[in-house]
Amino acid sequence: MEEQAIRVPCTSGRLDFSWGHGTEIKLLEVFNPDGSQGGTDPHLSSVLWNAPTSSHRALALSIAPKQAELHQSLQSGTAGGRYGGSSDALVKFCTDVREQLSKERDDDAEGGADTVALEAALWGLLELLCIGASRSEGYIAEDLAAWLAEHSPALDALTPPLPSSPDTTSPAQQERQLAQAAEQAAQGARHCGLTERLAALLESGRPDEQDDYWPAMLHLVAVGRMSDALTLLAAHDAMQHGGSGGMGDSSSSMMLDGPGSAHAPPASILPQFELLDALYVVLRQMPRFRRAAYTYVPAAGAGGEAGVQGAAGGGPTGREFDNMAEFLAYRSTWQSQCANLPRECADLFASARASSPHTVQGVEAVLRVLSGSEQDAVAPTVHWLEFAVAQLVHVRPSLQVAAHLRGLLQASIAARPFNPQTHVVLGLLYDILQAMSDQEGPQGVVEALSSSGAVSTWFMAHVYELLGAVPLGPAAGGSGGGGGGGRRSKAVPVLARPLPLSGGDQAEYWRLLLAESLMSSSSGSAWALALSYLAWCPQHGGDAADIMMEALPVDGQGGDERLLRKALRACESHGLGPQATVLCRTAGAAAWYAGRIGAAARWLGPDGAKDNRRLAAALQPLAAAAGAALWQKLGCYEPTPLLEGPMFEELAPLLESLCSSFSPPFSSTQPSPPIPTPSSPAAIAPSNLAAASSDRSSACSLGLAAQQHPLLAFLLGIHRVHVAAQSLIDACALGRRSAAEASAAECQSTQELDTKLLREQWAAARALRDALMELLGQGEAPLLPHPLVLPLLAYLIPFMEVAG
Repeated sequence: MEEQAIRVPCTSGRLDFSWGHGTEIKLLEVFNPDGSQGGTDPHLSSVLWNAPTSSHRALALSIAPKQAELHQSLQSGTAGGRYGGSSDALVKFCTDVREQLSKERDDDAEGGADTVALEAALWGLLELLCIGASRSEGYIAEDLAAWLAEHSPALDALTPPLPSSPDTTSPAQQERQLAQAAEQAAQGARHCGLTERLAALLESGRPDEQDDYWPAMLHLVAVGRMSDALTLLAAHDAMQHGGSGGMGDSSSSMMLDGPGSAHAPPASILPQFELLDALYVVLRQMPRFRRAAYTYVPAAGAGGEAGVQGAAGGGPTGREFDNMAEFLAYRSTWQSQCANLPRECADLFASARASSPHTVQGVEAVLRVLSGSEQDAVAPTVHWLEFAVAQLVHVRPSLQVAAHLRGLLQASIAARPFNPQTHVVLGLLYDILQAMSDQEGPQGVVEALSSSGAVSTWFMAHVYELLGAVPLGPAAGGSGGGGGGGRRSKAVPVLARPLPLSGGDQAEYWRLLLAESLMSSSSGSAWALALSYLAWCPQHGGDAADIMMEALPVDGQGGDERLLRKALRACESHGLGPQATVLCRTAGAAAWYAGRIGAAARWLGPDGAKDNRRLAAALQPLAAAAGAALWQKLGCYEPTPLLEGPMFEELAPLLESLCSSFSPPFSSTQPSPPIPTPSSPAAIAPSNLAAASSDRSSACSLGLAAQQHPLLAFLLGIHRVHVAAQSLIDACALGRRSAAEASAAECQSTQELDTKLLREQWAAARALRDALMELLGQGEAPLLPHPLVLPLLAYLIPFMEVAG
């Protein structure tokens, strides 16, 4: 792995460091090493490594929900097992990932487009090898050609110059050409790919006059890019004459109107037109083998053949087969027609040769490739991958992955050697195909990808979904897989084997690394994305989520409550209950230390951390204040409010909510704080309250709340007494005021007014009685501790006298 040196500002020559979030390290310049204190203006730096690019953050954000949905279907059994099968859900997931990779490849603006483009190519290759091969009995000729057509622009951009004319050079000359290519690669030169050559031809005024016209045409046909070949053929000057501009329309118009019509090309080029139109028909009628179970479809907007097919006006329309024997029989007949076309149409070829010998030579060369000539099919290819595709498309379309891929790779490398040190991408593709041809395929792919350093952590965290689709079973050569279709690997269970040091499997290892890199991301919502990946790490995901949640700024006076609620929703959606409890406990403890009792009770209560011990400690000062208020009322024989101050008024709704949130009683309760001695009445607080059973079904039943949190039940009970007492005071005051303000005209209705006021006073008195009985227990264990019974009764004596 390549090492990188990073420079940070430092004038004192000494740095102190601390670990940040994920892959972040914080560096602080130290001016005074003895005192470990910085200077007046020390430099503070932050260094990140393995940070995801904007494209990979976007990929993680869009793919994480789809991956979670796939894992849920795998766990529920609706999508089969974790390994050894390719369900429809997995195929859809892989297609979604490939389309998203293609989108990010085209939209990337951060400078990491090459990595995303390579990952898109690798994902497509592994998809057709792991899923497509098993669903099509191992026949991958059409799919591999479509894959190379889609990703050839990206592969060419990442490939240094290659040796020219590899078939006409000796081994010694090939060595010299490879050395020359390595020198050019060191200078930054790159390979001029087929797609780039095609674009240059189409942009020229007369493509057919360019020297590269027929070599490019042969190259396109050799690697199976028939749509691009038809596009280039339509750009020939002879095909441009006629009513509709080539692609078969001119031929139809001429057949209807005759050779002398306005749609017919000039007589001088008529033989060329007829010859090229015949080649166009032959190309479009090329038979194809397609399996309904799986067909590699290039992503929308992809480069290569998919990018120019619209300009061509239509792709190949030849007959499609899903039976290999029928396809080979029909293809043999079609190839014979291609080989015999120059002899059967000798007059046409002779007329065209008289006007343009170069065109006839090009058409004959294309027909030799289409007829299945191995030498002519592989001659235009530049590197081993194109050589292999040409062999599959024109010579060995019945080749199967399990039985023949290894031999094809060996022949391709022997014919098109390359330098793995300079042509890294070609070497990586070869290692992947070589691994998939072995019995230990998936593990070999992992080793090739991880050791190359060419792919991101995001790719490694998701590629195991593909590798898990390789069929389980005996090694190749057995009877399974439709006659050697997909490689039946014994190595797939190795992917799920716990690693010796960490204990988790390989997929969890890479998910942890991805989550770690997302934690240190500058994006504010990256932690939620990291959490979604930790949710699928059964061995270490919980501990990692704890560490990440503890680092969120949800505590202290600067805590963000919106962030806290967002984190709690994320924990709930991912099934991370313990992590949500940690968050609530952290926020509750911070609010408690800051003196915000209401916030502390909300986060520590039954709707938060459910931490009765800390909740009791947080409410203890409030209970002490309530007890002190009762003792202060001794000797006061006038009806006055019990709990005075804004703190009690603000906490009243919270107390009601907390009590109503309690679930049915636990089998055991939290211990209560000790009882202060009566010598310090200001510190009196309820304690040692027995938890009696209660069958009452009221949501705010104090008996039910007392079974789990007696201190909270006491506070709510004493507050209800306070509210009822205040209501009785208000009712009596209203009666006195109404009697004093009554005019002489209203004296006649004094009796009705007294009756109404008396009823209101009696209603308030009954509410006070009910609150008192509920606080005293009403047949159950009392909520009020014994030292506070006398002060409470003494406080209520004036109210009893008022209420009669």
